[in-house]
Amino acid sequence: MKAVISLDIDRTASVIRHVSEHDAVSGRILSQYAEKDVYSSILPVLQPSEAMQT
Repeated sequence: MKAVISLDIDRTASVIRHVSEHDAVSGRILSQYAEKDVYSSILPVLQPSEAMQT
């Protein structure tokens, strides 16, 4: 999530790849958002995953 907030494109791409490994459909959607620079749509999707990291 921090990658999206700071617009760290490389880290955001890494997070999207990680999501894709676990959920191909969600990863594809996030990739499409990133390609279109719609990062505001990515943030809400990634917020729940932060709770799983702890």
